Amino acid sequence: MPRFMAHRHVETVEKRTLLCCKFQCGYCAQKYGWLHTSHFAFFYNLMLVSTKKLLLKANKGKYAVPAFNMNNLEILQGIVAGAEKMKSPVIIQTSEGAIEYAGMENLASLFYNAAKKTKIPMALHFEHGKNLKTVLLALKSGWYQSVMYDGSSLPYKENVANTKKVVKMAHARGVSVEAELGAIPGKEDNVDVHQREASYTNPHQALDFVNR
Repeated sequence: MPRFMAHRHVETVEKRTLLCCKFQCGYCAQKYGWLHTSHFAFFYNLMLVSTKKLLLKANKGKYAVPAFNMNNLEILQGIVAGAEKMKSPVIIQTSEGAIEYAGMENLASLFYNAAKKTKIPMALHFEHGKNLKTVLLALKSGWYQSVMYDGSSLPYKENVANTKKVVKMAHARGVSVEAELGAIPGKEDNVDVHQREASYTNPHQALDFVNR
């Protein structure tokens, strides 16, 4: 949508108006702030569900929701095909490594295109973000229904402070947050924890973490 076209929508239904923000409409961006992904669902009739709603429904129904990382179109196609075959909702995850490889917007575009074509409820999750700036960028993008910030390798107080920043920005946008304490040995994407550095989560610290 060209910029000059976007302004024609200013007086229309708010959810449609907010769509303009994603297309660089300066007026709409200043007036309405960041675009929420729910407005994409409204405009494009996507099978897009918040991660929180997916998990609350699963908890009530006593079933699990699978979450898979995707790096490219072929992986995403396989995930969606499997979810459709099993008639299961699914969470699609993009890691920092995947974003470095393919680009955040490219991966999100693949996801939203898939969400237009399926009848399976889907959510997009930013997985295992250790770089605070990248996690905040993901939130500002408006693409994600949930994000994970992993500050477990930092001093406890710094982890708490950074997680608070993520939570404040995320909740203002209707986005859920996953955080981390402790460390499991092994390598996953850009996360590499040696055996000597591994530590189980302290339950008392976990309670304090949540209360903060």
